[in-house]
Amino acid sequence: MRNFTRILLLACLTLIYYSDAGATAYISNLKASSRNGQTFLTWTCPAGTNFKYNVYRSKSLLDLKSKLNNTHFLGYVRDSSTLNIRQTRIRGSKVFFNIQDGEAALASNKGLYVVTCTENTSFYYAVTVTDLTLNKEYKKITMGTTSLLSPVSEVVADPQPVLQGTEILNATGDLSYKYVQFGNNQDLNHYPSMFSQGSYGFNFFIVYRGNYENGPLFTFYEGLEGNALVGSGLGTFDTMTNCVIISMDDWLPVPNGYGPTGGLNTFWSGYHEDFNPYTLSNPIPSSGTVRMYPQHRYIHTLNWASKYLPIDSNRIYLLGISAGGFGALLTTMIIPQKIAAVYTMVTPVVIKASAQNGTDTTDEKFWGVEGSNLPADVNDPITGTPLSISDLMNIKTMLSKNENIGLPPIYSIHGKNDLTVVWSDKPTYLNQNETYDQGGIHFWDQRSHEGSGANFTDAETTPDFSRFRSNLSYPAFAFCTVNENPGDGTPENGDAYGSYNGYITWDTLTDASCKWTCHMFMPDFTAGGVIQHSEYTYCNADVTVRRPQVFNPADGVILKWKTYDKNNVAIANGSFNYDGGPITIPGIKIKRKGTRLEISIKNCTSREEDDIPTMDSLTELAISNTFNGWRLNIYSDHQQATQLQLVDILGRIIKTKFIELTNGVNSIDVDAPMHGTFVIKLDGEEINESAKVIF
Repeated sequence: MRNFTRILLLACLTLIYYSDAGATAYISNLKASSRNGQTFLTWTCPAGTNFKYNVYRSKSLLDLKSKLNNTHFLGYVRDSSTLNIRQTRIRGSKVFFNIQDGEAALASNKGLYVVTCTENTSFYYAVTVTDLTLNKEYKKITMGTTSLLSPVSEVVADPQPVLQGTEILNATGDLSYKYVQFGNNQDLNHYPSMFSQGSYGFNFFIVYRGNYENGPLFTFYEGLEGNALVGSGLGTFDTMTNCVIISMDDWLPVPNGYGPTGGLNTFWSGYHEDFNPYTLSNPIPSSGTVRMYPQHRYIHTLNWASKYLPIDSNRIYLLGISAGGFGALLTTMIIPQKIAAVYTMVTPVVIKASAQNGTDTTDEKFWGVEGSNLPADVNDPITGTPLSISDLMNIKTMLSKNENIGLPPIYSIHGKNDLTVVWSDKPTYLNQNETYDQGGIHFWDQRSHEGSGANFTDAETTPDFSRFRSNLSYPAFAFCTVNENPGDGTPENGDAYGSYNGYITWDTLTDASCKWTCHMFMPDFTAGGVIQHSEYTYCNADVTVRRPQVFNPADGVILKWKTYDKNNVAIANGSFNYDGGPITIPGIKIKRKGTRLEISIKNCTSREEDDIPTMDSLTELAISNTFNGWRLNIYSDHQQATQLQLVDILGRIIKTKFIELTNGVNSIDVDAPMHGTFVIKLDGEEINESAKVIF
């Protein structure tokens, strides 16, 4: 009996000991510092793992356990919150965050939580530990150790990414600046929620090439495995210069994820607000909202770059490969007005959750089962109400949603032999671009997902980005009569390779209050360096005015249109009552050597337009951006000495050059970066002409 009592007593003491074992599961040395609109909390972690660190905030002293409640709870982080898990898994050695430019990385035994400031005031913070093995939170308050004795003064400001260091990218030799953007679950007007649970650090890098001041921003969205964080780059752009490049990342710290670097991706989209990235045991949601956390992060990064980097914010271009291309398209569908042009390669155009072999997938835990149509936190541009996740992640549907707003020019290349992103729905995607007058140029050929078997070279499918700006109008072409036939969705059906709108383009455009004019022509169209259908002398296509900046007729006015050939001879004309929405002129005859389309408002006069002539015989003038200035390509039918003047709309001479025009196209560089409306004057032996242009 005594032995039994001794054993029972020992068992009770052991139970008491283990129930008190959590007494060691407290943080120590809690510190807070606030800068750039964020407060950085650090602490020393207790020994052990499988902990959750809970952050509480209050305007009054957090000196009692009762104050550690849901009212003051912000979020949590898990073990190793100072560890940059993404970079660690990529590089095979531990990489830790630093929280201020130029500082050393945090130690491995430290914890980190980053809060976004919401008021210009002072806050107290406390951090507790939940032992997930015991499912117990230890809320003991030790002032100055687990809870701040003095508040931290906070100021609302734009949070800034923190420079983690630099490195040379293996693929390109670029010096890349590695940044971490600290986001969390706070959804604020100036800083969106970027993570469902609490604080987390997301990687991106910046490369500066050549004379990048006031140059374009190229934003890379890469594939699932080939990520720019390891310097794989997009091969076509390895030599592109005079620009800034930002490379995004799509990654969540889901344990035991796929691939060599672990984790999971969201297909550059988002996930349900209740999804916990720290566990594999998430339910499939049947209600609630799918939040575009990664997309909010990408869009915020673009806005940040526009404000803080030395770029031209009207020249933001998106580029994406495979799933990254879907991410680029999704960003474009959400903020079309801010993007100048897009280029995607072997890209899916619909992403949806589907069970595999009857087994629940992470996709279903992200977005709900197919057909559940959970709401997303992105509004329909037509109704202003939340889009369903199935509509948002169907680019074909989003083409229709953005019909009135209009999208930037989208260039794409698809493979009929792509077994990863299958061909079946691509003809529908191509046709939807036509139906909703979204323009762009779209190619297909016999390539696989990796690019083998391609008929087109990269140079033949890559747009001349310098032609496009988000604040310049452009013509969107549709239903070109010489488009090839993509077929019915089976790889064997239709033409083996071809394009929509590949045979037509434009150069000079005038966007004025009373008149919109555009010069269009048929360039040589090549596949693998071989000119296709040189016998084509013209085609017909619908032309839609997209992104007009000045030409915005009122509803009910009469619009007149005329077309002229290279020799200024009239081809066709017409008129119609304008009833709002995009302006489309159907079936315009576009000649190989050029057609000028003029759309004007009846009885509209403008002193500016009377004083500044529009294009006459200078219909062979083209303008391109060299990133250091502008290049004028002027056609002359014989050699002659000429004076060129560039004059602003107030009559001030900006540039004067004496040039010798030769027979054919003459390229003339204007070596000062300028933007606005100007007049080009040519005064020579047999030429005396002026033309209004918009740079």
